Amino acid sequence: MLWFTAALAGYRVDLLLGKKPFLRHWLKQIKPPKNSPYPPIKERVAVLQKYLQNIQKKLTFFDFGVRLSHFERCDDGEYFLREFQHIFPAREVLNNMGFCYLQRARQKMKSERAYFYWMPLVLDVETLAAILKTPSYFSISFKSLKQAAASGQGEGFLKEAMIYFKKAVEADQGYLPAQLNLAVTYLYLGKPHKARSVLEEAHSNAPDNLEIQALQALALYEQSEVDLDLWPRTVARLEKMAIKAQAPPALLYNLARLLEIRPRPGQARQYWNRLARMADSLPTPIRIHVCQQQSKQRQTMLAHLNRCPKCYHHWLETASYVQSFQPKKISFLKKLENFLTKAFQPALDNWKPLVSVTVTAVLVVAVLLYIIPPTKTPIAPIDASYIAVNTHNPDGFNQILENLPIETMTLGFDEVESSPAAQAFTAGIEYGQAVLTNTTPSPELTAYADTDEYKLGRWFVLLWTVAQTQQPMPIDFWTQQAAIGAELEMRFNKRPPDETTKTVLEVLTNLQPLLIELKTQPNNRRLIYLLSRDIEMAMNGISEL
Repeated sequence: MLWFTAALAGYRVDLLLGKKPFLRHWLKQIKPPKNSPYPPIKERVAVLQKYLQNIQKKLTFFDFGVRLSHFERCDDGEYFLREFQHIFPAREVLNNMGFCYLQRARQKMKSERAYFYWMPLVLDVETLAAILKTPSYFSISFKSLKQAAASGQGEGFLKEAMIYFKKAVEADQGYLPAQLNLAVTYLYLGKPHKARSVLEEAHSNAPDNLEIQALQALALYEQSEVDLDLWPRTVARLEKMAIKAQAPPALLYNLARLLEIRPRPGQARQYWNRLARMADSLPTPIRIHVCQQQSKQRQTMLAHLNRCPKCYHHWLETASYVQSFQPKKISFLKKLENFLTKAFQPALDNWKPLVSVTVTAVLVVAVLLYIIPPTKTPIAPIDASYIAVNTHNPDGFNQILENLPIETMTLGFDEVESSPAAQAFTAGIEYGQAVLTNTTPSPELTAYADTDEYKLGRWFVLLWTVAQTQQPMPIDFWTQQAAIGAELEMRFNKRPPDETTKTVLEVLTNLQPLLIELKTQPNNRRLIYLLSRDIEMAMNGISEL
């Protein structure tokens, strides 16, 4: 019964299948009575293992029941769910059975009753029993592939593969498939120096190949020693490559893995999310690991929602119109106006003739001021955007900026100091962050104020923050942002084509079409999400240049 209870609770009971039963060791510790009424250990273990294996076999019933229910075929889906319920009556199975009855009830109703309100129905597509079938591809946490090579698993086959790949390379020095395979074999054997040597030759044959460059970065990391930490350099290289739209999935996956090793789960999340969107095309072991990471994010999100009711409505199906039901807040000035009107209304009634004359005079002055406005000091477009955003959101953005996907402060020592361009860009981000959280920015940050990278950092953190809010911006906001983007693109185009300039121009080229579309579709959440995603990647990449 203990295993069954553990399975219902979501524990990895699959690890007990095919292993030595723990009950024998447990009974030795507690010293059971000689004349025990219970069956022998072997019989109990056999019963439990058979039960778990039956659950494994019937998991397909749950999957089919969910799929049929999703496509409004609950009359058929109910049969499969009920069959699975007999052997595994967990919460998600019971929920989905109820979902089926509720769906069938709505199908019997007239539409004016069934859709009187738009109410969300939740079909749980995951079962706790699924872990019985999930292979444990990553059950051991190594910090590098070189550590894992010490196990010696498959070493004989690896050495045979190495012999053939070497012969293929000798037959044709420019044959990329054999060079890549030989480098991968060296990495599996725990020989990153040899892998790096092979990859340098491959890189000379195909200098623009991102897969080769990504493998070079991994070979660099695998050369880390106790007194030589190459993780920062490796991650910086991969992040610069990950900004590119054509970055291969393997690059994104390996970068996310390295960010989990240190760990940097907040930075890794964006790459797991990108991989999740292409899950159907990923190899099975990789797809399983990506889905496990997505499941972790889901659990974290639900845990946050449990303790934060303020965020809860954003995740409901009806979030788009919930806020319209809230009572409108009356500003302090409006309250003061109402109070003064009530207090002085009797006196005003006696002074109406004079008031009309006074009002006429005031209107004349106002018209003259409008026609001939006083000269103003022009406000820079980015500064004007900050003013507009802060005015529109007087409560500030402290909670949003806690999740800013970039570390603006360096904790510890990095092997390679950031370039002046990266420092200016990061200073712009920090300055913008301070303005948006109503805190005083460090005076040292303004040393970079005249640089284009500083302006770019300020602009990027503003756009990223706006993209996380649910409130609509002023009507001309996105028009202003498209103009700022075009101005920055023009400025960077005039500069020498160094690495920083090329990277920034590639990012701005990708952002500009989104900003232009947002001018006509300011509330399109898909466009805003794409903008946020691209800026996240850009901020991480440029800050490491």
